Amino acid sequence: MQLQLTEQQARDAGVNLERLRLLDATLREWVEKGYRPTINTIIYRNGIPVFSGSYGVKGRDMGPLTMDAIFAMASITKPVIAALMVLLQEDGVIDLNYPVKLYYPDFQVTGDEEQAVNIWFLLTHTSGLDDEGQSEAAARYVMDEMGLADPREDDYKNWRDIMLEARKKLELPLSDDPEKDADDTWYRIQLRTKLTYRPRGEMRYCSLGYEVCKRIILHMTGESIDSFARRRLFEPLGMKDTYWRLPEEKWDRVIRRTFEEDSWFTSPECFTSESGGGGLKSTAPDMIRFCEMLRRGGTLDGARIFSPITVRSMLQNYNGGMGGWGAWALGFNYRADKYDDTGIVRPPSTVDHAGSGGVKLLIDRENKLSWVFFTAWPPDAPVVFNWFTNLVYSALDDL
Repeated sequence: MQLQLTEQQARDAGVNLERLRLLDATLREWVEKGYRPTINTIIYRNGIPVFSGSYGVKGRDMGPLTMDAIFAMASITKPVIAALMVLLQEDGVIDLNYPVKLYYPDFQVTGDEEQAVNIWFLLTHTSGLDDEGQSEAAARYVMDEMGLADPREDDYKNWRDIMLEARKKLELPLSDDPEKDADDTWYRIQLRTKLTYRPRGEMRYCSLGYEVCKRIILHMTGESIDSFARRRLFEPLGMKDTYWRLPEEKWDRVIRRTFEEDSWFTSPECFTSESGGGGLKSTAPDMIRFCEMLRRGGTLDGARIFSPITVRSMLQNYNGGMGGWGAWALGFNYRADKYDDTGIVRPPSTVDHAGSGGVKLLIDRENKLSWVFFTAWPPDAPVVFNWFTNLVYSALDDL
């Protein structure tokens, strides 16, 4: 544990020092047992940093982990995309309750004739889009409507070549990056298919919806995603190491996973991905500032990002009536009555989000608590998010 509190500081923050020491010892034990080879975590309570620690290594033969290590955020990208969309709403550029097609002409899906797909449906995973469903529909479109081979064969080069042929048929421009052209073509074809299910009929977690949101941002601002995010969110909050396209001079700070199936996380494709559903890279110190800004109602250290009313609206449950598992805020999982992998004791109003590979963050406005817990998750290792969450709540003393 790098952050040492005095007894008075602990009382001011409402935390129990003995329980924090237990948390520290437990995290060291998880590294020793191989549950996680890499852990960076920061906890804030009552606006006070009460716990900060780096455990394990940055990668094989790369020395001890440091707090400035960069992690792929994977799906934690989604809350950031949601925040950027909400900024556009505050600016009067878009209205989240208006149809996607009003702002984004490339959204050509059908099946929304009776209930238009509004933007907030994308942010709450209730748009009718489904990653697997749209993928299957896109493959059929490529074969039946375009007369090309089946793109579902497990051969990337074959898939890329089919997509480049499809791009010509769609009369889309070619760049000097065939991989990027292929990905863009596949995305556009998916948006020419029929919705998998009725909008607002149910909640189905969908990354494609967040890629649509990212493209709305690009279309409405004329900026790259990094440019807009840096100007409106990252720089005002002092998030100096958060990017989609990570500068090459910072590549050596990315943790190096040693699991073969995680090789994408340490590839140039990951470092430069601009995916709206999973392309962000960041550090624990940067992301705790994002969490604390929202936890405090939109302002942090004098930087006002949102109005308090906007934050309250962003972090409410939009999917009431869809069952506990369907509960979702704008960009965040909403606890409601879920019994999941994030601890049994967190309040119903808590929001959180995890990312593939072992990263997670949480915001609990009721108990004035926020934390980030960034790890590398080995194959077959136990889930520890719930253990970590319950340990953190056991350290709160002034409820």
